[in-house]
Amino acid sequence: MQIAITTIIEAVIALIIALVTTFLVPWLQEKKKSEKLAKAISIAEQVVHAAWELDITGELVQMGITKVEYAWGEAKKILASKNITVDDDELKAYIKGEVAKLRIKRGDEITIAETEQ
Repeated sequence: MQIAITTIIEAVIALIIALVTTFLVPWLQEKKKSEKLAKAISIAEQVVHAAWELDITGELVQMGITKVEYAWGEAKKILASKNITVDDDELKAYIKGEVAKLRIKRGDEITIAETEQ
């Protein structure tokens, strides 16, 4: 009788491990990836707004950089400090998207040439 109970417990544990590795681990990885994506988009939004404001105040001219250079540099720096890896093309798309949203919000006309600086 002792052997049968041990075998059943081992089988149940093996089943639980299989379920965890099959379903829970991939779900957690996807959730973590989604959270990093949301953070990257939020950072892009913050740096675009900051670049816009610094341009208005003239601070970017004093620094000798453009809004694009500021937004790109700050986004890369913040993402690295938070250990978030984003492909350069993705980051560029997030920043362009935030520029477009900001311009729509402000009622500015969006030109393709301006978003590709």
